[in-house]
Amino acid sequence: MFKKSLELAVNAWDCSGASNLNIDFKTSIIMPRVIHFEIVADKPERAMKFYKEVFAWDFNKWNGPQDYWLVKTGEDSQPGINGGLTPKMNQ
Repeated sequence: MFKKSLELAVNAWDCSGASNLNIDFKTSIIMPRVIHFEIVADKPERAMKFYKEVFAWDFNKWNGPQDYWLVKTGEDSQPGINGGLTPKMNQ
């Protein structure tokens, strides 16, 4: 959705005659990766298995005082978002 909106905005800008600045926005605008999301799961192992199989995400156990896994969803050079997975706490 964002990419299509950006494309429409850039195309409208090109049609306005203001494109004589020699800036190619279509290739120079690169959105960085969003920083973080978090998944809370009743059964973390089952959730990791699902996301690995469906989306090919990588999980790395955090070396901290609680169970937590860092989630890598793709290469850092590609648009996307990485995150974390934590077990659901009993309330």
